[in-house]
Amino acid sequence: MTEAKILTSFGSIRVSYNSTEELQAALKGLEEQIRMISDITTKISPPPPRTAKIAYENAYRFSVNGSIELFFFPPVSLHLAALALFAYYPDTVTTAELEKVTGITDIVGKVIGQTKNKKFFRKVGNSSYGLSEDGLKLVSEKIRPLMHPVQESAEE
Repeated sequence: MTEAKILTSFGSIRVSYNSTEELQAALKGLEEQIRMISDITTKISPPPPRTAKIAYENAYRFSVNGSIELFFFPPVSLHLAALALFAYYPDTVTTAELEKVTGITDIVGKVIGQTKNKKFFRKVGNSSYGLSEDGLKLVSEKIRPLMHPVQESAEE
């Protein structure tokens, strides 16, 4: 008997079969079974807590429920929204969560939806946003230096 090994988020599944027809029959419905097993195992053993990206540990942290808590608040709303989305990157965030994290009400109207700012964000679905490549560049080139200003050496 031949075996196929399928890697999943919770481990691997082995499917034994003698013919292509048997394999096709065994694989039918497997996606639904994997989803069900994954849902159950996630509740039993939740994924490890997320941590801040390297060099951004002083800017934010993830709470137990998976949302971020900002420690660094750039004075420019665009930068604040970009930093919050960067923390979640590559995942996207709902506008409600983004407003909660940043404290900016109507964040789409005031920041994300502004014509000059649209290139920094990407919309996914009806109300979720993430950073675009331009947004990632904004964080690394404009926001990160604000977190770690260059110290002038004191001359004697």
